[in-house]
Amino acid sequence: MPSVSSHVARTLAAHVDHVFGVMGNGNAWFLDALERETGAQFTAVRHEVGGVVAADAYFRASRRLAAATATYGAGFTNTLTALAEAAQARVPLVLVVGDEPTSGRRPWDVDQIALASAVGARTYTVGRTDAAATTVTAIEHALAYRRPAVLAIPYDVGGLEAGEPGVTPEPRLPRPMAPAGVFATRAVAEAAQALASAKRPFLLAGRGAWLAGAGEALGEIAAATGALTASTALGRGVFPDGRYDLGVTGGFGAERAMELVHEADVAVVFGASLNQFTMRFGELFAPGTRVVQVDVAPAATHPHVGAFVRGDAAIVARALVAELHALGATPPGWRESVDVAALAA
Repeated sequence: MPSVSSHVARTLAAHVDHVFGVMGNGNAWFLDALERETGAQFTAVRHEVGGVVAADAYFRASRRLAAATATYGAGFTNTLTALAEAAQARVPLVLVVGDEPTSGRRPWDVDQIALASAVGARTYTVGRTDAAATTVTAIEHALAYRRPAVLAIPYDVGGLEAGEPGVTPEPRLPRPMAPAGVFATRAVAEAAQALASAKRPFLLAGRGAWLAGAGEALGEIAAATGALTASTALGRGVFPDGRYDLGVTGGFGAERAMELVHEADVAVVFGASLNQFTMRFGELFAPGTRVVQVDVAPAATHPHVGAFVRGDAAIVARALVAELHALGATPPGWRESVDVAALAA
C-alpha cells in the first residue's frame, strides 16, 4: 500500500518536475516514492544549503514552483541560510524535510518549526490521514504568498501505510490585483497623462514587474513615450529593448547613468519597493521629479512617491498602454539624444 511519503511525493510531483537536495533517513521514504512513483527528477547535491539554493535558482530561471528536500536535525539546520534568502526574495518553494517523531524530540532533534519561522518560512506537518491535503496546502501557501513553505514528515509517520490517495483539490491562488474603483482609474489616467507630456520620461522596474510578466507592456510604454529604462537588481532583463536601458539603479548603478536618471522629469516605478539602496539613499531622483509608483503594496513605499497606483504591474502597464494610445503620445527624443551605452558602462 502507498505510504504517507508516497502521498506527499505524488501530490508534490503534480506541481513540480524537479527536486533538489540531500537524502537522509528522515526523507528517504519520500525520495524513494518520488523516484519510483512519479516523473519528477531528483538532483542530489553535496550539501543541504545547496539544495535550497538550487531550487531558488530554478524558480528564478523558470518562474515555476521550486522544491528541495533534506533530512531532520543538522540536515535541516544546514538549509537555513538559503531558506532565509528565499524568504527575503519571496521565492515560492516547498522544502520537504524529515522531522522529530510524534513521540517527541530525540537528542539530535531541534525545534524545526521555530527555526523555520525565525527566517520567514511557515511549516506544515503531515499526518497519516492528511498527507496529500497538507501537501496541497503547503504548495498553495508557497504560490499564493510567494514564500518558502516547509513540509515536515515526522520520522515515525513517513513509512506508514496510508491507502490509495483520494482526489486532492488544486491549490487556490489569488488573481492578479487589478486597479479598482474610480480613484484607481483616475490615477492610471493621470499617470498616462504625465508620461505623455514628459520631456525626460523614465521607467524603473523591479522584481514585482518581473514576477508579473510585465516586460512586453513595459516595452510598449517605453516605445510610446521615448522613456529611458532601468531596473532594480532583481528586475534585470524585464525590458525587451536594451538599447535605452541604463542597467541597475542605486548602489550597483553606473555613476553617469544615475546622474541621467536625476534629470528625469517624470518617473514611473513598476513593482519596486524603492529601498534605500535602489534610491541611492534618497538621491536617485531630483526634488522636482514627479514619481509615480505602481505596486501591490497597500500604499506608497517611499516618501518621494507623489502618486500611487495599487495593482499588478502587468495589468496596470497594459492599462497605461491603452491610455497612451488614446492620448496619441509621441516620444520627445530625449533617449535618442544621449549615448546610453557610454553612460551605463
